[in-house]
Amino acid sequence: MVAELRKQGVRLRLHSGFSQALVRNGRDEGIVAGSKARCQAMKGAVVIDATADFDVAAAAGARFVHAGLSPRCSGFQPLH
Repeated sequence: MVAELRKQGVRLRLHSGFSQALVRNGRDEGIVAGSKARCQAMKGAVVIDATADFDVAAAAGARFVHAGLSPRCSGFQPLH
């Protein structure tokens, strides 16, 4: 799967911790993430929140409600 994503031009950042969202004019344009080696700001046309708990979207100001689901799955639902 990783090879196919890279073939499509997707740049993955693995084994990193999310620090903050980079928001301009109400739009999430990137993130700051850190690893053992360094902290790095990354911008992209599309930002995908793969944090299990909606961390990136919430930090960018997205509206959501806590759904109170099981601890094994995300308990946050975006509001449209």
